[in-house]
Amino acid sequence: MNSRLKYCLSFFLPLLAFVMSLTISHANVIDSLKNVLKNAKEDTNKVNAFSSIAWELYLMDKYEESFPYINEGIALAEKLQHRRELGNLIRRSGDYYKFKTNYSKALQEYTKALDLETKDGRKNKMATCHNKLARLYIEMGEFPKAVSNLEEQFNLNKEINDTIQMSDVLFALWDIHYKKMNDAPKATVYLEQAQQMVNKTSNDSILAFLYNKLGSFYSDEGDYEKASEYLNKALNLHELKNNLKEMASDYFDIGGLYEKAGNYHKLLEYSLKILKIREKLGDKESIALAYNNAGWSYQLVGDFQKALECQLKSYKFYTDAGNDISVAYPIGNLGIIYNQLGAYEKAIEYSTKAMRLFEESKDMGGVAEAHNNIGNAYVNLGDYSKAVAHLEKGLALAKSEEVFYELKNSYSGLSLCYEKMGDYKKAYQNYK
Repeated sequence: MNSRLKYCLSFFLPLLAFVMSLTISHANVIDSLKNVLKNAKEDTNKVNAFSSIAWELYLMDKYEESFPYINEGIALAEKLQHRRELGNLIRRSGDYYKFKTNYSKALQEYTKALDLETKDGRKNKMATCHNKLARLYIEMGEFPKAVSNLEEQFNLNKEINDTIQMSDVLFALWDIHYKKMNDAPKATVYLEQAQQMVNKTSNDSILAFLYNKLGSFYSDEGDYEKASEYLNKALNLHELKNNLKEMASDYFDIGGLYEKAGNYHKLLEYSLKILKIREKLGDKESIALAYNNAGWSYQLVGDFQKALECQLKSYKFYTDAGNDISVAYPIGNLGIIYNQLGAYEKAIEYSTKAMRLFEESKDMGGVAEAHNNIGNAYVNLGDYSKAVAHLEKGLALAKSEEVFYELKNSYSGLSLCYEKMGDYKKAYQNYK
């Protein structure tokens, strides 16, 4: 994740949440759990600690670091016959092998976990295993098998009345049939089922979630009118209950529509609404993120002075909250703003600081952004050899990480640099 605002539809997620960095809280939890392990006896509490550490590391995408805890947890759980946690650990093992693209081993682990949960009759965990298998089969390109597992998951979710997961499955089935299997009629059936669920739901919280889900779906499909209709319905329900956190999340999603449509003044309007709520709620990290996003919105409308003020406040709130990782985002944005203001030396200084922080957190998209901004600063300073070096590094990272916004920025910067160097052939190639 880089410093930009991001709006996307993610299938298989249990909740649509307001985007914020949780890296620090995960690290704190892990430290506490490691202390538990030091003094724990060889009992179920120790198994739970192994499993919890593995889960927290999984949430941070630290698969390699999680693997020793998974193995030790599995060995102890098997010894103690702690079956409930054993299933969780075996699934984590499957996640590790999927990350390593060892699909046969991942399939083996997920299937083993499913067999265990089926024997014990835990339907919610069985549904999770089918979800894992479906995602694995999608990655393997075996779409009929993915569909089969999603249908099994849907039936289990229905038995335990998990409406939210049912809706996620329907959208996932739509995605596979429409985008992977080129079966538009079948895809439409799943979309209609999702819309029917809305009509049958009386619980306002679930209804708001489904509205949000449909809104995000139509946003992803480029139908901003329908997306706006559903997202505003979700907002209305949250406003009736004065649910400030959910209102902020709705403002974020609606603002995303305006950004996609290029209406940056409306994006700014919603970013400032979010900021107002976050200041009222008082959480420093959330306020820091809101200032960061408001600053980006000001950048888009060309008010660089206000953008600068917001990013400096974001920096201060992240620092006050003790978050020395997410502080990279306002620092990176300050580098971009100084570039836009013509303060190229400052742009290089701040982007270099951001790059080091992004490298520490292994955020390669952020590193690509920093290289691009440094490269563009050197273009403006007339140091073309350094400019090309940084822009080429940004380009390579943007390609490997599939960060398309930064890929565009790399090519744009290289095109301008080669034009200034008088190499019009390379300028044209990068422009294209």
